[in-house]
Amino acid sequence: MLQVSEVPEPTPAPGEVMVGIDAVGINYAEVLSRKGLYGWAPPLPYVVGMEACGRIEKVGDGVDDERVGERVIVGAQAGCYAERVVVPAGQALPALPEFSLEENTAFAVNYMTAWVSLMEMARLRPSDRVLITASAGGVGTAALQIAKAFGCTVYAAAGSESKLPMLRDLGADLAVLLGQMEGRPALVSEIFENGPPETAPAPHPASSGRQVQPGEASGVS
Repeated sequence: MLQVSEVPEPTPAPGEVMVGIDAVGINYAEVLSRKGLYGWAPPLPYVVGMEACGRIEKVGDGVDDERVGERVIVGAQAGCYAERVVVPAGQALPALPEFSLEENTAFAVNYMTAWVSLMEMARLRPSDRVLITASAGGVGTAALQIAKAFGCTVYAAAGSESKLPMLRDLGADLAVLLGQMEGRPALVSEIFENGPPETAPAPHPASSGRQVQPGEASGVS
């Protein structure tokens, strides 16, 4: 349950900045954390909110005073459902000037999750063929764009027909319904060793493949 509360204004410690928040992102992880189901969340009660966009109002010692007034994207474990938040200076990233307020606000969690999943965990290579399930969601669309920009062939799977045109517009080489992959045996044999997700109880990638699971909001990821 969410409650509106008055709390003292935060003060940036050395190496930190205080950001006045203009908009906050709402993520499924925050819904889970409010239910006590998200392992990364701080102990309750706490101020939720993992991403925001705003301007730096104060800086702590060791941070360049010229950053005051800078428009930034905030990525944090918590604290963004507020008028102001204090974070380490490195977690206040320059906002993208070509993005709207809303686009900057919704950038951090989805794109950083996708980047870490693909580049750090899966060790993506331009020659890779990448299957993204739940590809019409926030992390999925981010992963699709990152993989395509890196030069990969991308197969995007989604749960409904209405989502497929968007995936093609984002650059997917093939957009398919997740529940109909078994009807594409060539694709299945290229990606999975033991059959598609519809029929294999625990599908795993073909030889030399890598599998990363950054989330499981719908039970299928």
